[in-house]
Amino acid sequence: MVKLCPKCKSNDISFSTALEENRGAGEGCFLSYIVMVLLLFIPVLGWILLFAMFNEKRKPVPVTYALCSKCGYSWKLTAKKKNRKLIAVSVLLIVIVAMAVQFYFMGKYQGWF
Repeated sequence: MVKLCPKCKSNDISFSTALEENRGAGEGCFLSYIVMVLLLFIPVLGWILLFAMFNEKRKPVPVTYALCSKCGYSWKLTAKKKNRKLIAVSVLLIVIVAMAVQFYFMGKYQGWF
């Protein structure tokens, strides 16, 4: 499949690949901050996961850029993204279930019911 320039529709395009550092789970995503706050309320497992999120190693990821030789327009070629909404809902569901189980056992231990 021949790539075309989105600006001038030329097929005279050159490609280059560069290594870029991946952003960590704790940077730039509002959902990450919500997950971190929720993990604080889950005693042992939550603290282990929170520690792992802060100490994750960042690996350089190859990213391909395209440059049109005719008009000089450049853009980043992206691969298919993962379904982030499904991942976010799954994590949130696990956190809610864990909190419900914790509340149940706390209530049973305290004699609430």
